[in-house]
Amino acid sequence: MVVIFDPEGVLTDTAGCSFAAWREMAREQGITYDETMAGQLAGMNATERLLGILSHARRTYTAAERLALLTRQSDLMDDLLDRLGEGIQRPGAETLIKTLKNAGVHLGAVMSDGLPGRVLGRLALGRWFDVMSRQEDILSQLSDVQLRLHAAPDQCLLVTAFPGSAKAARSLGMQALLCGRGDDLTALGRQLDAILTDFTE
Repeated sequence: MVVIFDPEGVLTDTAGCSFAAWREMAREQGITYDETMAGQLAGMNATERLLGILSHARRTYTAAERLALLTRQSDLMDDLLDRLGEGIQRPGAETLIKTLKNAGVHLGAVMSDGLPGRVLGRLALGRWFDVMSRQEDILSQLSDVQLRLHAAPDQCLLVTAFPGSAKAARSLGMQALLCGRGDDLTALGRQLDAILTDFTE
């Protein structure tokens, strides 16, 4: 059995970092990025979010300028993640992952924002994962993990806080466990244990 984590909202919490990085990038362009705008742009990828923010600018931006702004936001996010360090890891995450590894489960990770390994790669938690996908979209990431761990789709379970990621996994014939952002990890561990027990029987 392969358990694939979409870490954000399950094992990590970087929403505050993301918001702060977008807000600072927008501020540098004379644009006010607040909770209302963030809510309106929720669910968009980075390029779409940038275009949404720049629609409030007083000028148009070239493709090169837009790319530079994406890089700037990425750099700001990296700085924030570095400052927080292990603080972006949710309590109980390492215990959950170690329990799965000790049970012989292979672990993969995808990142719904298309930046695989960016978060887990800087955490001690990251060393427990067999594969962190480096593809651009969620379907490609899921397929990449499955192929690299030599598992059939029905042997893979995605754990995610994002409905779109769960839908993508199911479209590939994988199982998906959709949990709420910030759900209790002890309860999640019990759910996983029950699923894995059913799978091996």
